[in-house]
Order: sequence, then C-alpha cells, then structure tokens
Amino acid sequence: MDPKTTSTETAAYLSKYPQSEFTNAVKLLRAQDFSTRKKFTESIPMWEELKSISDAKLPRDQILFERARALYETKSWIKSAEAFSDFVKEFPQHPQSFSARLSKAVALQQVGKNSIEAWEEVRQFATIPSSPHQTALEQIGLLASQKENKDKIHSTFKELIGRYPESEIIPLAFFQLATLAVQEGDKAKANEMPNHGILHPRKEWSISPMI
Repeated sequence: MDPKTTSTETAAYLSKYPQSEFTNAVKLLRAQDFSTRKKFTESIPMWEELKSISDAKLPRDQILFERARALYETKSWIKSAEAFSDFVKEFPQHPQSFSARLSKAVALQQVGKNSIEAWEEVRQFATIPSSPHQTALEQIGLLASQKENKDKIHSTFKELIGRYPESEIIPLAFFQLATLAVQEGDKAKANEMPNHGILHPRKEWSISPMI
C-alpha cells in the first residue's frame, strides 16, 4: 500500500467493510500510519480501540507501546506514565520494556510527581555504565536531596561520583555528602571532600532527562 494513500484507503475500506475478517488488521495499519506520520493526537483513539479488541492476530505488545508513545508525544504525561506501566506489567521482558520504564520516569517528572520510584526502576534495569544509568542516578540524587532522604542521598551520590565523575552535578553530590558528614559529627570526613567552589545550600539544581 502506498504510504501517501494509506489514510484514505484504510478509511474507505473500514467504511465499506466494517466487520470483515481483515477489519482489525486494517485498523492496525491505519493507527500505524498516523503514528508514523506523527499525527499522534489522531492516533490515540485508534490505539485505544485496538487495545480493547480481543484478537490473537493483533500484536498486543505493539498496540500497548504505541498507545503509550502517542500519549507521551502529546504530553499527556500522567496517562502516558500509566500506559507505559501497563505495557511493562504485561511485557516485562520485552525489548522495549526499558524504553517504557525510562519514558514513564520522564513523564512523571514532567508534572512534578514523585518519580523517584520510577527512576529507581530505570536504575535497576539500565546497562552499567550508560547514559540512562547516569541520568537515573542524577535524578534520584536530586529528588532525594529535595526530600532530604539521607540514606538515599548517601548511596546514590557515592555511586554517581564513583561511576560518573564527569556528571555536571558532581559539585552538588560532594556538597551533600559533606553536609551529611557534618550532621553526623564527622567534620574531618567533610573536609576531605574535594573543593568544587562555593556551593550555596539553596542553589537550585536540575538535570533535564533525555530519552
């Protein structure tokens, strides 16, 4: 089928044969076409319909993932996070399961939700060393700092410093570890931390997660 005419041809077929043995396959082709052309808003109801269809011939893994991706691309952050969760629950070992976990974490962070658990999942399944693993450590460290979760601050920033010394939040990592050492009464340990310049404790730090 010519990609340039897929939309009109599938629409015409579904109008003429709404209940044929090929109807579901044509619906899938139509949804794929819209997503390929980045018409994600229009594709969402198509993927939703396909998700609700019980047909063993349909690729359910693709349907769930593409539904989540369309929601993500339209910045429907909460719905996309839930959709990626649905995908991972049903296909935890799928080749795209890591991408789904990463996208879920980013989506939750976009709306200011406590995404630390989602980033922990990314950290757990990421290849080491890798950019996603580094990003997960950075995000967990930042979120733990906001929540003043001392145990997680310590374990996360220690690992970040050891594995990714070039991370742009290394100064914050050392500052937080030094602060913890002071709070624990170990000023000598705090003084051992490298001097990365003056860090104000109220400085706002953030990393834009890339996927």
